[in-house]
Amino acid sequence: MFKVLMLSPHPYQPGGVADYVEMLKENIPPEVRIDSFFIGRRGQSLFWRLLSPLIPLYDALRLLLRLLTQRYDVVHLNPSFNKALLRDSLFMLILRVFGMSRVMVFMHGWNDAWAARVLTGRVSRVLFRWVWGGAGRILLLASRFKQALVDAGLDAGRIEVVSTMFDAGQFAGVESLRGKQATQLLFLSRFVRDKGGYELLEGFAHVAPAYPDTRLICAGDGPEAAGMRAWVEQHGLNGRVQFPGFVRGREKAQLLANADIFAFPTYYGEGCPVSLLEAMAAGCAVITGDAGGIPDIFEDGLNGVMLCRPTGDKVAAALRELLSDAERCRAIGAHNREVAGKRFEAGQVSAEVAAVYAALAEKGRG
Repeated sequence: MFKVLMLSPHPYQPGGVADYVEMLKENIPPEVRIDSFFIGRRGQSLFWRLLSPLIPLYDALRLLLRLLTQRYDVVHLNPSFNKALLRDSLFMLILRVFGMSRVMVFMHGWNDAWAARVLTGRVSRVLFRWVWGGAGRILLLASRFKQALVDAGLDAGRIEVVSTMFDAGQFAGVESLRGKQATQLLFLSRFVRDKGGYELLEGFAHVAPAYPDTRLICAGDGPEAAGMRAWVEQHGLNGRVQFPGFVRGREKAQLLANADIFAFPTYYGEGCPVSLLEAMAAGCAVITGDAGGIPDIFEDGLNGVMLCRPTGDKVAAALRELLSDAERCRAIGAHNREVAGKRFEAGQVSAEVAAVYAALAEKGRG
């Protein structure tokens, strides 16, 4: 048995990091005990709103107290390479002062502009290398992220490219209607501009007349929700495009199980989108962008179609390619289900993380 201190956002804060940590805690082998240490805001109360500017200092003091009063074999940090890295650097600095080298850093997000600014600045690069170079292991979601850190002077032997994970249990008892109904395309994402929602709508508008039985479902919510709905209305696609809103649980699993094609032409600063893994696990053929860590888990032609800087015309061509060959579409979906089950299922990925914990803990005992 060994103990891990997990620094992560509170489950109150929706997002990929909180979801990942919860899945990891549910699936980690029993010899690992994870103690949660929540950072950031814990609610919308007046107290937390007033405290907001001081929360990083408050959390740093709490971390100091925890390290003074309890012993851990491993500490697990979950930063992103964006402006939040300043806050997380404070936590990493505290761990360095304590001489704690048994630290696993899983860098979930990556902002190219922010990373370039930090890693190319003369002073900022030295500071970054000193603070984060003390981690025992750094996990990243893309090979190009790893290369950026190696170029900045971090030890390549301590850096590993990994994936996120999906919960296979969400599909238990869900019967797919694929092949028993009209062909369905599914976009499942937060509605922000760079996730490719408008490019998908434009591409679908191009192919819709040739495939009158095909429907597009855009599930999710976000700042572009009203704009996407307005686009559909302006282009006369009200009867062909549905907006069920934000979905979760069984409703989300059913949409994934019913979809023939998961269309996600993102060019956002992705890591490894969980929705993409879930779609593969559900047996969907996939159309996606080449953002972030997607090229590390997705092979163009084998898993579907991967687009470089997606446009409406490129999405339309990809849709025609898959819609015109139903047998190939089904074969891709079956292959995706098999790959996802072997590589990205929560139990498998959690066991791999536990192995990293064990290696770090053993190094500390040596």
